[in-house]
Amino acid sequence: ITFSSPESLHNILFYLGKYPPENLDLPLFRARGKNSVLGYEAVRAYLLRQNRNLGWQDKRVGNYSYITSKSFRVFFANELDDADLDYRKIRLMMGHKMPGVDRNYFKKNAKKLLEEYKKGLHRLTFKEKLLTIEREGDVLEMNEMKTRMNQLERALRDYMDVQKEKQNKG
Repeated sequence: ITFSSPESLHNILFYLGKYPPENLDLPLFRARGKNSVLGYEAVRAYLLRQNRNLGWQDKRVGNYSYITSKSFRVFFANELDDADLDYRKIRLMMGHKMPGVDRNYFKKNAKKLLEEYKKGLHRLTFKEKLLTIEREGDVLEMNEMKTRMNQLERALRDYMDVQKEKQNKG
């Protein structure tokens, strides 16, 4: 289950359109110029550059720069908590397992988690009008997104076909 804000979905689709994987076995987010997973150090270096670009290089919390990869998870949890979402559901949305014996009794229910997430989504986005797209939904109201997804899928298939042809010739 993935919970994503409209802004992050837009940027993920932009990234995949610009840097599509060569095949479906490769990670979606790859190190620059490589087919390996984008590593922690690359993300850390990127965030350090952004901190400097924003003039935040002096702002530190302990040994950490002002914005770290963990900052996004902390923001997510705190904003949903401030929106009075259930603590257990926030933990499940973040991919945490329930501790101890609770794990046997509380299972992920995607529909309930989505409903809970929608209650706090306004705290995670700059958009005033929110539209959710559910994989199991009957109708996608967002034609633009559907068209863009179709374009990306076609481009990825075409690219993969060209790569197969090159392999077959070589």
